[in-house]
Amino acid sequence: MQVEILRKDVKHLRLRVEMDSARGEVALRVTAPKSRLRVSDAQIQQFIASKEHWIQKRAAEIEARPDQDLVTREDLLREAEKLTAYWALRMGVEVENVRLRKMKTRWGVCNTRTRVITYSSELAKYPPEVLEYICVHEVSHLKVTPKRGEGPHSKRFWQNVAEHLPNYKALRAMLR
Repeated sequence: MQVEILRKDVKHLRLRVEMDSARGEVALRVTAPKSRLRVSDAQIQQFIASKEHWIQKRAAEIEARPDQDLVTREDLLREAEKLTAYWALRMGVEVENVRLRKMKTRWGVCNTRTRVITYSSELAKYPPEVLEYICVHEVSHLKVTPKRGEGPHSKRFWQNVAEHLPNYKALRAMLR
């Protein structure tokens, strides 16, 4: 199994077993503190060894999943890119990049500074019109800049969403 060790600004070691879609195989990703004084390479190897049973179990679960998950993810990203480009053109804004990530608490995130929109891979479980609502919502963040004292979901923001997608409330309700 491929092992990737990432050193970041974190306090604790973290393991993730996931499908590496580029290689088509299961990979182990370890996130460790930047400082080698805090956690040495030897400590990382020891940690991996102590979790070997869990790692093997997770790898087996991932390998047992049908390949349909990967196709669905790729299809979702392609559709999100297409819809985002369409709505960005309609609203007269520019989107730099579209990404897909597994998110537990959000359906989409728009970074207005970098103009990158990230969608939750969980949207694959919903009808295509729900993805379109999330696209309109996130692109609207680039169109409607909050005025001083206004939050990102102001009345003006929701008016913009409603202007482009009048049935947005019904679509939004499907996500609750």
